[in-house]
Amino acid sequence: MSLVWRWQGGDPEALAFGEPDWPVLLVLQPLSEEANRTRAVMAQAMRKLAQEHSIASLMPDLPGMGDSMLPTVEARLALWREATRDAASQSGACMTLSVRGGALLDDAAGTGLHWRLAPEAGERLLRDMVRASAVSAGLKANELAEQAHTAPALLAGNLIHPDLFKALETAVPSETGRIRTVRLNDGPEPADLRAPAQPVWRRAEPGVDPALVDLICADVAEWMSICGVR
Repeated sequence: MSLVWRWQGGDPEALAFGEPDWPVLLVLQPLSEEANRTRAVMAQAMRKLAQEHSIASLMPDLPGMGDSMLPTVEARLALWREATRDAASQSGACMTLSVRGGALLDDAAGTGLHWRLAPEAGERLLRDMVRASAVSAGLKANELAEQAHTAPALLAGNLIHPDLFKALETAVPSETGRIRTVRLNDGPEPADLRAPAQPVWRRAEPGVDPALVDLICADVAEWMSICGVR
């Protein structure tokens, strides 16, 4: 196994901590602009998991996301799932940690063990992106959504292809495998644990929430032990 991820012969960007002979956690970022706002939190959590729990982790920039060289407009849901499967296989990941839209991909890793932070359906993610982008486009939200079905649309700073837009509309996190769900504060959605923290993915600027980092690390380490993978 390796903590260097190679996708389709290239060397995509990835953040990694720990040793490859430790239990390896595959970290799946939120989609679109939410990934930028949560990256610092996840990087801190990954570092802390390595330093304090001897848990290794790999967080890849999937095709068309982050520092990936693939243009955003060429990204597809199926391509993300393929890359997730490759990253899990190459790293020897035994569990996934996903945030928000990353939970739409975690079952593709094939680990059977999934820790999720505020998992969200694709339709709700698109709704937020469309609402945030409609004003700057000079359109109503329903008009922008209608256009996104037939031509690439600029949503949350990313050019989204209609194929990806339509695939996300019906995408929901899988219910297969052993899943632990953590959500922030109160809400109607079911959760195994509720964390008294603010959603960092909604901040205007990226930042680190030390309390959230501590909670993620403690709960992930404990659950990996319960599941017998460390």
